[in-house]
Amino acid sequence: MANKRFPSSTGRTRKTVKRRRRRPKLGRIIIFLIIIALILAAMFQALRFAYGQSTELYTYAAGLYKNYQSTRKSAQQEKPAPVPEFNNADNILFIGINKSTYTDINTYADALFIFHVDHSNGSLSILSIPRNTAVPLNNTIVPIGSFQQNGIDQTLGAVSNLVNFRIRQYIIMDETSLVDFINAFGGIDLYVGSDMDYDDPQGNISIHLKNGYQHLDGRQTLGYLQYRSDDLGDIGRSERQEIFLKSFYTETLTVNSIPKIPGLVNILNNSLYTNIDLFSLTNLKNYIWLIKNNTVTVKTLPGKFSSDGKLWQPNSEQINDTVTQMLSNGN
Repeated sequence: MANKRFPSSTGRTRKTVKRRRRRPKLGRIIIFLIIIALILAAMFQALRFAYGQSTELYTYAAGLYKNYQSTRKSAQQEKPAPVPEFNNADNILFIGINKSTYTDINTYADALFIFHVDHSNGSLSILSIPRNTAVPLNNTIVPIGSFQQNGIDQTLGAVSNLVNFRIRQYIIMDETSLVDFINAFGGIDLYVGSDMDYDDPQGNISIHLKNGYQHLDGRQTLGYLQYRSDDLGDIGRSERQEIFLKSFYTETLTVNSIPKIPGLVNILNNSLYTNIDLFSLTNLKNYIWLIKNNTVTVKTLPGKFSSDGKLWQPNSEQINDTVTQMLSNGN
């Protein structure tokens, strides 16, 4: 039966219109394929470059890590074997040197302190030994700071003979490590007794501090401790070191600083030369106990200036009394 066309509402007959499908031209297809090929080629080159760079970076990083492992292993082999952990009390010789690295610790000792740590009551006593303290050596008199030039054993022996008390444990810190250590605490508040102005380009020393109570960062603190261009010379320096230690222990090293201990571990572990296992769990517990107790006594080795003012002449009788008071229950 033939199809009928029904009239529309307008009375016109609808016609079926077939649209003609346009076929893409061959040229356009070729251009499209070329663009795709270029994009894929660019992506391939980018991936190839990234792979090459990552391979080089990996090789470089692997080399750095290998060197780090080698250096760390060498450093561990060179460091002395640790002595036993802290007992109820310990006497530790702190030696400050002006070297910026530990490639050679046999240099003049810039600061000497005996730290007496009493773990039974959480107290700390510090005996400051001026670096120019006169001690006998081969029928002559030399400053005690010079013994470190011949090694730690020489310094330990000289200090032990001076105080008539055996010192076995020691910590050596250089000036760069001291700066980092103070900065880790955010600096320290100190009273500068007078204007300090001193420059030594050859020694890379520049000290410029104004008189008054102020907040010092690590580098400024180092200058405060190094300064000796006043009438008291090294004794004035020893007095400032004493002030610094008291202020640091009683005002900076407080309970509030306990959360900073994990961050300080990395600094100290990589910047101290010592025969003490500083970061054992036992010793960390003892540090926190010392901080909480917050009791410190600081004294300078009894003595007087020599006639020329260059050496500090120790008073043996007074030293014995001081040692009995401060160090007698150590090991």
